[in-house]
Amino acid sequence: MTNPLRLLLWTSAITVTIAALELGQTFFGPVVTALVFGIILSPLVNWFESLGVRPAASSLLSVLIGVACAAVVVVFAEPYVSRAIEIAPRIWFEVRSEVQELRRMLLGLDEMVERVESTVNPEGKGGDKESPAIDVPTARDALVFAPRVLGQMLTFIGVLYFFLMTRPEIFAWLGRIVGD
Repeated sequence: MTNPLRLLLWTSAITVTIAALELGQTFFGPVVTALVFGIILSPLVNWFESLGVRPAASSLLSVLIGVACAAVVVVFAEPYVSRAIEIAPRIWFEVRSEVQELRRMLLGLDEMVERVESTVNPEGKGGDKESPAIDVPTARDALVFAPRVLGQMLTFIGVLYFFLMTRPEIFAWLGRIVGD
């Protein structure tokens, strides 16, 4: 292939891949996470199989142990994550206001804004700048969001189990593909 044609082909392939990943992120996120988690759990499956446990049972035990460990980490990390989520909007607002202030200083907009304000409102009466309202999720939001989360969890667990079950075949296939 000629060089411009190859460049066009690679650019098209990368664009289509990024678009597919963006459109399918609710599916591909749990799948990729399960594959990474499966690679991490592979030694555990090997250990169970070395003890004489059948592949299906060793994969199931590894999934259960892995999910239990992840649940324990989530339970212990929850207070810290909740606190971070609680203060994140305030931090984001402060960072955004600092960036806006820096932008105004760099562009010299402060003087122009003062001139416009004095022209529009000569008495100097104006509303105070208030921080934006923070949307707090409701129980309805949680109920609407729950099926999506449950679907992603089931996708994760299913892909993880079947990856752990078929990993020798997958690794052999990848070896043939990469080896060529």
